[in-house]
Amino acid sequence: MLSVCVPTYSFFILPPKFGAGGQGHVGVSMTGQLHLLYQQLKASGLDFEMLVYEDASPNTYYQYNKQIAELGPEIRYRKLGSNLGRASIRNLLAKEAQYQNLLFIDSDSGFPDVFVSNYLPFLDRELDVIIAGGRIYPDKEQLEAAFWLHKKYGDEREQLNLKAVGEARYHGFQTNNFMVSKALMISHPFDESHTGYGHEDTLWGWQLKAMDIPIERIDNPVVHLQLMPASVFLDKQLEAIVNLKMLEIEHPDLPTKLSDFSKQWSWSKPVLKPILMSLCPMARSRLMRKEPGSLYWLDLLKLYAYWK
Repeated sequence: MLSVCVPTYSFFILPPKFGAGGQGHVGVSMTGQLHLLYQQLKASGLDFEMLVYEDASPNTYYQYNKQIAELGPEIRYRKLGSNLGRASIRNLLAKEAQYQNLLFIDSDSGFPDVFVSNYLPFLDRELDVIIAGGRIYPDKEQLEAAFWLHKKYGDEREQLNLKAVGEARYHGFQTNNFMVSKALMISHPFDESHTGYGHEDTLWGWQLKAMDIPIERIDNPVVHLQLMPASVFLDKQLEAIVNLKMLEIEHPDLPTKLSDFSKQWSWSKPVLKPILMSLCPMARSRLMRKEPGSLYWLDLLKLYAYWK
């Protein structure tokens, strides 16, 4: 038995054939494929439910996305009255799921044909292990040039997490595609104290490590479909730094590559910070090119934002 938990916000979760609303939304390269996930679940023979919770998206998305409930009685679609944020909505989904096995999936995911079947061997296997499937990105040929920076970051940084071992399994944990027991989620929920963008998964991964809860990575990635144009992607990256700094106030030992680098080079901050500030316009310009420059330019922007 399996509860598939899908938080969604401002994304059309079905392809255009389900209605007119699935086309033309800014910043989205493709439309959702939750109907394909549903078809795989039906074919598996599992007792399952799919909880799709709309996190107070604008009404345009609600009017379109509510059609997903027409796919079958196993789907519970609900629009929340107020925006809970990335941590709280996952905690709510865990509480309201009826089965012990929970599969958390982001709504902007594409699914290979064997996606559900690859998770089946892990159902009920252990209650204290996180099974993480990972994330990959569409082929470059499928994307407009505006999305190439986001893809470059995903290819060069995020996809490395699929092969992570040791402590790196925890540092690179992502919430877009993982299986967990309901009991574990209820006893160890996401921290709801911060509602900003980014790093709630970083904190949860660190907390899992502190409690010796294993993360097992399997090769079962979804395709990340909701890519951001370069300018939006850069703004979101810097917004995540703000949230990281807030998290570190309550959790000063929270390890990230950025915080570790900052501590290592703190002695140079008085000299290096003005240099970074002068280089920021060039860094942003290099990253905004049709063929984005090195991601070290992004590291420069993030370090300066962290030191501000």
